[in-house]
Amino acid sequence: MRIAVGCLLLAATAGGLAARDDDWKEFRPKGGRFTIRLPGAPKETSREYDSPAGKVRMNSFVVQAGPNGVYGVAYGDYPEGTIDPEQIGKHLDGAQEGAVAATKGKLVESKDIKLADQHPGREITCELPAEKWMTRTRIYFVGRRLYQVHALGMKEFIKGEEVGKVLDSFKLAE
Repeated sequence: MRIAVGCLLLAATAGGLAARDDDWKEFRPKGGRFTIRLPGAPKETSREYDSPAGKVRMNSFVVQAGPNGVYGVAYGDYPEGTIDPEQIGKHLDGAQEGAVAATKGKLVESKDIKLADQHPGREITCELPAEKWMTRTRIYFVGRRLYQVHALGMKEFIKGEEVGKVLDSFKLAE
């Protein structure tokens, strides 16, 4: 699971042009079953990863948020029967460990959260080895689907109000 979780974090370094204020739009990828508000059209990548549970295809979407940060969202479905709802805390622990390892960062904060008041999740904040850089990530399991919503950038960017609005704009959709 560590490898799959890290894909978004690594993809977040992809470059792009900064978005203007009027570029903010709701994004709903085909098959993603979610919506999120982003400052422009994200770049899409898809890659298959080996995980302890089997192969997982992670679909990632990343958009530049000015010169100091990026936003991203990713999802992947684990093989049938591999995500035990009774062990969801352990699955979240593994996802968290993978996210921290992928950035070679230092975990600053971790707290349990819920999506739509029912789906288990975890919000983590990491300091990166690059001075003044951080990540803020929300990880959710909805059945056997893993979602990640992510911001990576300068500390001022990560601690800004805009990051919270983007993370909060993530919603499930059908």
